[in-house]
Amino acid sequence: MYLTRNMLAQPGGEFDWSGYFSRMGAEEYLGRLDPLAVLLHLRAQLGESRPQFTFVVTRMLRSLLRGMDFRGQSVLELGAGTGFLTRWLVNEYGMQGRLVDNNTEARRAFDAMDDPTKDRIEYVMSDLFTYASAERHDVVCSFGVIEHFADKTDILRAHTKHMRDGGALLLLVPMDTPLSRVYYEVYPELNLGYRELWTAAEFKEILAAQGLEVVRVETSRGYSYDMMGAVCRRAKEEK
Repeated sequence: MYLTRNMLAQPGGEFDWSGYFSRMGAEEYLGRLDPLAVLLHLRAQLGESRPQFTFVVTRMLRSLLRGMDFRGQSVLELGAGTGFLTRWLVNEYGMQGRLVDNNTEARRAFDAMDDPTKDRIEYVMSDLFTYASAERHDVVCSFGVIEHFADKTDILRAHTKHMRDGGALLLLVPMDTPLSRVYYEVYPELNLGYRELWTAAEFKEILAAQGLEVVRVETSRGYSYDMMGAVCRRAKEEK
């Protein structure tokens, strides 16, 4: 059971039915609230949880990738951080992974992790735009990357140039919902740069405009903010 919090306690704890059915006193109530207390309460409610995150994203990925078999294939993750997405794919399908990121703190965190999938993953310290390799991959992916760039052409080209013929592009991004908007408002320290939030329809339009065939889009349920993922291939006319 969750008991809603009354920021302005009533004598005896009774429910104020008159106030509930009238908006007349809303401004008065808001004026008496402690803004910092409200903000801290919201942050506590929308706090991140690693087990919850893993459960929600795993459920979304399994729905997104249903019917697809990547066993023994290779995956490249750009702007990888600690490579959550690649580590999940390596664990699920026995893939060979490569992470590309130029953030030293992310690399340090990856190195400190106790995760058996790391034996099948190579970490390359490089900017994702300048990273060059003759190798092409069965899956190219990123998690929370492309929404930080106003120009989608260059960032998506940085992904697709590493895909083998017939390969898949896997993208996970935060979704534009009331929950996500509130989350990013109450965590201003996460908004130190440019970030777009999209609906599923907008996400599909962005990908199609860059010559990608959207195979499937799935959305998350039950986390502190809402996410969505897309699996794409090069459109037939681009092959």
